[in-house]
Amino acid sequence: VSSALNTSLGLDVELTGRENIYLLGYYRGIPRRTITAALDDIIDTAELGQFIDLPVNTYSAGMQGRLTFAVATAFEPDILIMDEWLAAGDSRFVAKASERTAQFVSKARILILASHSLSIVRNFCSHAAFLNSGSLVTYGPVESVITAYESHLNASSSPAAATA
Repeated sequence: VSSALNTSLGLDVELTGRENIYLLGYYRGIPRRTITAALDDIIDTAELGQFIDLPVNTYSAGMQGRLTFAVATAFEPDILIMDEWLAAGDSRFVAKASERTAQFVSKARILILASHSLSIVRNFCSHAAFLNSGSLVTYGPVESVITAYESHLNASSSPAAATA
């Protein structure tokens, strides 16, 4: 199981970027040899270059985000839990991150995704649940759930709903 809810969870800012790659991989239950095999890809994805061996407390927030994102998407999960779609950083990195996230998601056997993006839900999910104020409204095939969601939005924004 891999979670992309909070990718920076467990980051130790006193350690170097390289040390944090091993630490974050360890927290995910990834064997050291598997982390070592993925190390160059992670460093390349994070775009940290020579900074990888500096303490993370010298990194900008964007550099920290790229590091944790690269680790979070380096290993194939059976079950992936995501809250919205990850896209942090400059526009070039956002495009790179979106492509890597799509590849990562496609390798998961099960995806649990919280999203307001109907196109992402359509592209990556076969079934969906529509929740309103924490209560299940409907569950089923994506298109039927999206239809119910859109009907709810239209009813909520109609003048009659505003006066009810």
